[in-house]
Amino acid sequence: MSPSIAISPTQEAATADTPVVSKAIFPDGIKTSGQHGPIFSRIRAYEDFPKHITGPTVWKAEDYRDHPERWTHIFSDEEIRELERSTDDFMASGAPLTGITKDNFPLPTLSLLLATIRREILNGKGFILFKGIPVQRWGLEKSAVAYMGLGTYFGHFVSQNGRGHVLGHVKDLGEDPTRPDKVRIYRTNAKQFFHTDGTDLVGLLCMAKSLEGGESDIASTHHVFNTLQQEHPDVVETLCTPNWYFDRKGEVSEGQDPWYKSAILFMEHDPAGGAPRVWSKFDPMNVNSLARFNSGPDARIPPVSDAQKRALQILDDTCQRLALHMILDPGDIQFLCNMHAVFALDVITAAIALVFLGLATKPTFQRLIERRLSVADRSHATPLKTSLGTYLFLYPGLFCFFLAYVFYFVQDVLKTAGSGIQYNGDLELGGRRPSGTNGYEHSIAVLSYATSLASILFTTLINGGVWIYSNHVTSNSTGISEPGWKSIIWNTFIMLAILCSGIAAWGLGISGINDTVSWSERVHNDEATKIVFVVYRCIVIAASISVSVEVIRRYILVRNNSGKNSRDRPHLARFATVVVPLIWLRNIFIIYDIVLIFVNTSGWSTDSILASLFLLIIFGQFANLTILGMILYGAWQTGKTVNIFSSDA
Repeated sequence: MSPSIAISPTQEAATADTPVVSKAIFPDGIKTSGQHGPIFSRIRAYEDFPKHITGPTVWKAEDYRDHPERWTHIFSDEEIRELERSTDDFMASGAPLTGITKDNFPLPTLSLLLATIRREILNGKGFILFKGIPVQRWGLEKSAVAYMGLGTYFGHFVSQNGRGHVLGHVKDLGEDPTRPDKVRIYRTNAKQFFHTDGTDLVGLLCMAKSLEGGESDIASTHHVFNTLQQEHPDVVETLCTPNWYFDRKGEVSEGQDPWYKSAILFMEHDPAGGAPRVWSKFDPMNVNSLARFNSGPDARIPPVSDAQKRALQILDDTCQRLALHMILDPGDIQFLCNMHAVFALDVITAAIALVFLGLATKPTFQRLIERRLSVADRSHATPLKTSLGTYLFLYPGLFCFFLAYVFYFVQDVLKTAGSGIQYNGDLELGGRRPSGTNGYEHSIAVLSYATSLASILFTTLINGGVWIYSNHVTSNSTGISEPGWKSIIWNTFIMLAILCSGIAAWGLGISGINDTVSWSERVHNDEATKIVFVVYRCIVIAASISVSVEVIRRYILVRNNSGKNSRDRPHLARFATVVVPLIWLRNIFIIYDIVLIFVNTSGWSTDSILASLFLLIIFGQFANLTILGMILYGAWQTGKTVNIFSSDA
């Protein structure tokens, strides 16, 4: 069994003076998973393979897509308590994580369920999704111990790589995915092809979730096999032929070549004498990374043939077509049987949002910097130059908005190992707190809270900015030159309500920094923070409605009481016809954001996630940027008396 852990910091590898796993279960010794050739005498020819496979290992995505209850187990409170007791006892014993066994991790009640699930994984559909591990409350180390403890009831764990790490770290570490000869694909933000790991079972524990990633696609190897036999039998024959070379990627033991030769499809040998069945073992990245050995005058092995390239492409396309999509939430554990399941992870970064932001804000920055506004025209003096408008809303709003995205950028730099920051991509725990990259994870969590605070302040300020700039006009025909006291009192109250509720939610969630839990994770998983945050968002919607009504009312008054040549009329028309619709567009984004907090997106496809990301960018940031631009434009046009860079204003 090869366990993996998703979205988590790393730790120094634990060591043990004596073996903790009996070598008797491995006749030829304990090995690193996946880096060995087959026993060639047992490889079968294509003619020995079945033409069609039947049984519970053959399943279609539509069998499970709308029935998550058939492949999901939600841990009950009692099961969590039992798991927590064993976890606490094991941690108190001081034993290294590599020493965990069923004997020192007893689960008297849960073990009966796990035995049933194990049979279903090995001989049935081949996968299970556990839900409900309280990873935010338990933290990284305790969650990892519980995860490994559960794993002992499914099999014997083996190392992930040549360094002996028993937990691999699935995360974008900023490595170059175009260098497959040196880089493991799970350390990058690149899309993974369908593949299997070199073990009977593989597990994945999700520690965190965001739009940056988390989708896991799986397919039944036996259903894929049947489909290929029907549509492309020549491809199946190519996959069964043991002339494929796989890259060891530097994980080479003494006396080994830096590659090994194998097939992709096998007939599994059953030591108990049962009927053999089709078994798959492949990773396209380990096939396509061999150019340094199979090309040029010093080539040592044959290159990948055209038939093999075609077979890999058809195999991946077929897996994509037949896949079941799932998205892992924090606290989810996915166990797969690699004998008859293949999987891929899609990782989506926040770079799309940053690109949109850069494209949208560049003209604003250029105009702000290059055009020093004149202060000569004071015939139409406007209160925009007073501290209430410019200094109380415009400057702080600009600062908070762009500061928030500076924080976003720094988080991305840390997450992708920019500016010289490097991550160790594997995790192994030995009874100690995480070290090494834990400081960066903590920094990312801190920055997420700083970003949320800047966003809360910006939301308050932009609401005030719309209010003050739509009201502070000088119209000799109407006499409406500033908001009345009722307007001042009401809008001051509503802005304080936004600020206080936002700060309250932020204050409730900030304790997550101690556990390196980001702001978004805290909102999704801490009930108190979630409730107060939703209240804050509802107040923002109410404030948006209020300011929209006031803008429209003000515009109607000016339009009815002043001539068409009034300099105030086009200013208010811009707010009524552009800003107000954008405010409602932003409200749609806010409502959608609230809904997503309560919606289980585990069954969403990649396209759905991408569509959600696009909608959030359009409804959210486009609206904010345009509203901010309209406020600036209004400041420039209402008398041109504001000089952003001078105290003369």
